[in-house]
Amino acid sequence: MNHSRAYLVLTLILAIFLTITVTGALASPLEWDEGSFLLNAEHLQGTDVNSEPSRPMAISLAVSGIWSLTGESTVAARLLIVLTGLLTVLIFHRLAELEFDNPLPLTAAFAFAPLLLYWSFHVHTDVPALALLLISIYLYRRDKHLPAGVAMAAAVTVRYIFALFAAGMALSYLWDRREFLKYALGGFIGAIPFFLHSTIAHGGPFAKAVMYISRVSRWSGSGPFAATVESLGTLIHTVSPLIVAAVPGWKESPTVEKSMIVLYTVFILFISGNYFHRYWLPLIPLLLLITYRGSNLRIFSLAAGLMILFSGSAVWAGHSQTVRCNPPLDQSLDHLQEKEGAVVSDQWAVAGYTLDTKVYSPWTNYEELRRDYGVEYVHTTSNLSYPLEASFSNDCWTWNIYRLNTSET
Repeated sequence: MNHSRAYLVLTLILAIFLTITVTGALASPLEWDEGSFLLNAEHLQGTDVNSEPSRPMAISLAVSGIWSLTGESTVAARLLIVLTGLLTVLIFHRLAELEFDNPLPLTAAFAFAPLLLYWSFHVHTDVPALALLLISIYLYRRDKHLPAGVAMAAAVTVRYIFALFAAGMALSYLWDRREFLKYALGGFIGAIPFFLHSTIAHGGPFAKAVMYISRVSRWSGSGPFAATVESLGTLIHTVSPLIVAAVPGWKESPTVEKSMIVLYTVFILFISGNYFHRYWLPLIPLLLLITYRGSNLRIFSLAAGLMILFSGSAVWAGHSQTVRCNPPLDQSLDHLQEKEGAVVSDQWAVAGYTLDTKVYSPWTNYEELRRDYGVEYVHTTSNLSYPLEASFSNDCWTWNIYRLNTSET
């Protein structure tokens, strides 16, 4: 394929990617974690009373910076993530160009991966961290060891679980006898902003990470193998065609790709207590590279097409459920918007971003919240014995609002 035609095809791929993700950014309901990052962005601007300090702050800081120019806007925040998704595709294309004469089928398969498309229009850490991870791998392949470490540290700062990929790259440096010390120094340099923020805000260089792990453990399955069956199900549902097709290319693939895949997969399957479909997103570019390396175009196209079909069904099912279930939540939050008292909510991240009052998570006893913080309302899908003020429901969800502080009428 000549250069001008290749440029045209790449432009078309990026245009389709942008059309899908921008449309999603404009129309999709808020996901749970989006509320956390958005309310933290508001908190950084000093315009909101709610925050979740255990969350990684890099994305919220970037959103806050965008809002300094645009004003508070969910769409503006999402468009920032769309741009990181576009960057992710471009970096992956450059990575593929280092090795393959025709990287466009590989780039197209990645750009149209449903997990990448979906999480490129939600304010979350998955896609920005993946962009930084691919930059690090690209620099590693170019023997730029110090900046590879800096980029990897930035990826971990954005999404803590990417420390597994940092460890995988470290193992490849040691196994292949490459310049590990330069990589380690780059990692330390890249982590300095995180260490400073954690020390200033929370009292120690690792205090923020410890806080996050402690918080996640409260709602995750506990102990090894707690979510192995469910994680295996989401693995099969999203990337199993690529796993099968990657077998022929596995042996000849670089150590860095294999070590990352093994460490991350073992952790998600056997140690993590969570099993979200999006957890398998960072494996897609690695598995695509291995598959493309070890098979002909026909086999690759079949595997990539099945991956898009399989993961697309998972993404569409989740999105459809969110759209269908969301109206009662919106209605109940509209009702609470007219109230002045503090709230405890099952959807406290979204409620915290939406409401103009203090919102608490339900991890603390209701009576303690009423006594110690003057909480007046419980916003929940559960049936409680407190006086019911309002209820909103459809065939999916029922959201109840209870008056907790009954001393006032």
